[in-house]
Amino acid sequence: MKIKVTRPDRFYASLARLKLVVDGEVVGKISNGATEEITVDTEQSVLQVKYQGTRSNKLTVSPGDTVKIMFNKWVYWEPVFTGLITFLSLFIISQLRLHNVLEELSVWMIGGVTVLIISLLIILPNLLYEKYILYKE
Repeated sequence: MKIKVTRPDRFYASLARLKLVVDGEVVGKISNGATEEITVDTEQSVLQVKYQGTRSNKLTVSPGDTVKIMFNKWVYWEPVFTGLITFLSLFIISQLRLHNVLEELSVWMIGGVTVLIISLLIILPNLLYEKYILYKE
């Protein structure tokens, strides 16, 4: 018995091959614009999509179901927020250096702390929220 999983052709994350996880086990991968069929042995299984620490909602599926993968709406704003966070961080650091607040610290230390903060602000939403949405057609 099979479950059909469809991933629409989208530009965002088009090179990523998402892992298809059924009942906690990786059973395959799906590329951009592809449709895959998964064989399941049980009447009901739990399907989830994962990719590099990001995940989807868990969807209970039965043989014969057709599932579609979509991105959560906030994902499309991620590059904009990344740019804003980077710009604001660099602006704040330049202002602090201009007013001699960071006079004692080395440029490498400031850069390292800045990269750490920017990385956390970018990664945090991916860890807290579901990036992909699974739903039955």
